[in-house]
Amino acid sequence: MKKGITPGRIDRLFGILIAIFWVLAGFLYWQKRITEITIVLAVVASLVGGILFVFGTRTAQKDGFLDGYARAKDGFDKKKKG
Repeated sequence: MKKGITPGRIDRLFGILIAIFWVLAGFLYWQKRITEITIVLAVVASLVGGILFVFGTRTAQKDGFLDGYARAKDGFDKKKKG
């Protein structure tokens, strides 16, 4: 198995961080330290953050694919066997 950061691991890490955030928010709401409006704002913030994260990951994957494709195409064009 490859070590390092992969898109699958980044997605899981983001999911774990959101889950921890929501457990903490639920606990603070249960303790009456935050209000309903704070929960609503947290929902909006986590949705926006999640959408931006997913689009950012997918854009990076697309850009990486296109860079690799361009490098491979240039390599094939230069090494034509005659």
